[in-house]
Amino acid sequence: MELSLKKRYEIVFLCEYPADPRFSFGQIAKVVHCCKSTAIFGVKKYHENRDLSTAERLGQPRITTTKQDKQITKMTEKEIILQPLKYKKIWKNMMLRLV
Repeated sequence: MELSLKKRYEIVFLCEYPADPRFSFGQIAKVVHCCKSTAIFGVKKYHENRDLSTAERLGQPRITTTKQDKQITKMTEKEIILQPLKYKKIWKNMMLRLV
C-alpha cells in the first residue's frame, strides 16, 4: 500500500530536521508505521529530486473498447439480472469478437 504524501514528507522531516532528537530509519519507521526500507527509499528519493509526489502510472492497457463499455453500462442501468453461466457465455462471445 502506498504511503500518503503527508507521511512521505513526515519521514523526510524526521530524518532531516537539524534539532535533536535525531531519528534513525528504524525509529522513523516505527513512528510513521512503515518499513525501514520505505523510510530509506523516501529519504533517498527526496535527496535525488526534492519531489515526493507520486508519478502517474501507466497501468495495464484496457481490454474492452468504449463501445463495449457503453454496452456494459446499459446492461447494468437496465438492471438485467443474468445467471452467472449466461453472463460468462455473453462475456466470452464479446471477447471472441475482439479477436
